[in-house]
Amino acid sequence: MGSYAGEMGVLNKKNLKMKLPFCFAAIFLILSLSGIELEKRILLDNKIEILLPKDFNVMPEEMRKLKYPSTNAPKLVLSDENGTVNIAFSITNSKANQEVITAYLEVLDKTMSSAHPDAEWKGKGIEVINGKKVGYLKLNTKAIDQPIYNYLFFTDLDGKLLIGTFNCITKLAAEWMPVADEIVKSLKVL
Repeated sequence: MGSYAGEMGVLNKKNLKMKLPFCFAAIFLILSLSGIELEKRILLDNKIEILLPKDFNVMPEEMRKLKYPSTNAPKLVLSDENGTVNIAFSITNSKANQEVITAYLEVLDKTMSSAHPDAEWKGKGIEVINGKKVGYLKLNTKAIDQPIYNYLFFTDLDGKLLIGTFNCITKLAAEWMPVADEIVKSLKVL
């Protein structure tokens, strides 16, 4: 039985290697069919590079104040024309480096779980993206009018914690989740 399981493991790895190009092709096809064109942008005073939808612009101040009324509102919010799909960035005052990303994942996980006890979790973890550890949390939360898909991602930038948040209404999530993944996987700290 042990050798059969070992052989199956090898077969699965081979299958994965064979299927990997098809996965990339599928992601490209999804992005192409969705009509969402991504372009490289340099943001936050030339400190990060990231792919964003071509039609995203800085959210008007009035809309930003309505959507993010807290005193801890993000420094920069980009959005589609009607504000249903957003990506926001904040450079916090919290000290950070690559060694503490795991600790921040635990803290932010507990914070989000406490703030949204009825959230539907879609994933959490840490990935190395362009040479940097990036923590992430994916979850659906309830809002006043309809549920929201949230993709929170974070890393260190100039000794501080950089937090990015992608969100959209959940009825658009199937279309936008693969796009959000591509956005986050393109993040480069310059």
